[in-house]
Amino acid sequence: ETEAEPETALTEAELLDIPPSPLYSATLAEIFEKQGFEGKAIQIYEEVVRRDPDRRDLRDRITDLRARLAESA
Repeated sequence: ETEAEPETALTEAELLDIPPSPLYSATLAEIFEKQGFEGKAIQIYEEVVRRDPDRRDLRDRITDLRARLAESA
């Protein structure tokens, strides 16, 4: 007889409600972006840029994502 494993996967709502963290990275933002969570990706990119203002590439990515969201609205 095997014991049931506790549910460890985060729900979509829990993922989108993760507060800003020093662990935020461009890679995490890319993952959210690829999964279709552009708003969360923007939030993470903005946090990374706040900590590292010289990341022009991420500033450009934020602009692109905002434009994509505006087009789909």
